[in-house]
Amino acid sequence: MQLSIIIVNWMSVDYLNNCLKSVFRYLNNKQVEVIVIDNGSYDGSANLVVKKYPSVRFIQNKTNVGFSHANNKAFKVSTGKLILFLNPDTELTHNSVNLLVQALETLPRGGAVGPTLLNTDMSIQTSCVQAFPTPLNQALDFDLLRKRYPKWRLWGMRELYSGGSRPAAVDVVSGACLLVKRDVFEAVNLFSTDYFMYTEDVDLCYKIQKAGYRVYYVPEAKVIHHGGKSSGRSEISFFHELVMRDSVGKFIKNRQGSIAEKIYKVTLGLSALFRLIIIAAIMLIKRKNDTYNIKLSQLYIKWQKILKWAAGRAPEVKRFYVKQGEEI
Repeated sequence: MQLSIIIVNWMSVDYLNNCLKSVFRYLNNKQVEVIVIDNGSYDGSANLVVKKYPSVRFIQNKTNVGFSHANNKAFKVSTGKLILFLNPDTELTHNSVNLLVQALETLPRGGAVGPTLLNTDMSIQTSCVQAFPTPLNQALDFDLLRKRYPKWRLWGMRELYSGGSRPAAVDVVSGACLLVKRDVFEAVNLFSTDYFMYTEDVDLCYKIQKAGYRVYYVPEAKVIHHGGKSSGRSEISFFHELVMRDSVGKFIKNRQGSIAEKIYKVTLGLSALFRLIIIAAIMLIKRKNDTYNIKLSQLYIKWQKILKWAAGRAPEVKRFYVKQGEEI
């Protein structure tokens, strides 16, 4: 088998249907095996696969074991020389996988490749390429700075704005659509299970490059990523924001040391405090604009929770990991 496609599903059955539809539309005549593994959501995905996509291998996890565990489990039963890790909220476009495969097989020291991810409105999703997280780039991660200086090496997005069509070596490509060689994936010991969700792709790209291979962004390959549809849905609690930053902290600690992690938390806390002051000031000025203030209030709650997490006062995150550890 040349290619195995692995899709981890969690509460995304409608997106999964469109994802699989695109897979079989563009790869129906190829040597491809597709594996869907459901992380304990029991959302009807099993019934969908059996009825509409009988050639797909379906694995049902009893509980949500996380992105890394699920991908690793599916990988162990796969047979492809190349492995495409694909989110259920993605849709392939014409020739996208062929371009990724061609790039991975021909580029020097190629270990993994990723495409240009498009939002639902077909705009470019800038998170499809990233720099490795550091205390500095996390502290300065303001939308205003990113938009004003998108080519700063700090963000790792320069290749998105170069206007070139040739593949380019980057730090990180998104795990929403990531093609990797089987032997390379095995050589770096699969996805790290230190991360329940978020940052697994960052860590994998780091390990691949540490092993002497390269990670490439392939701009001509286009994949639609509706984005965030298979992770947390609690817009008010912003719990997923805390877990994401906690995962980044784990990466920094694992790859840059405990001191770097402490600097990350301090600088992120200061950044959150600065944002809270600015948001509060704007709310006072715009206090008659109820619609605007509702949005600002949600932003205020988000950064307040992040500040508490940075200060070590987010017990809900610890409880979450304890619970998931018991399930795994």
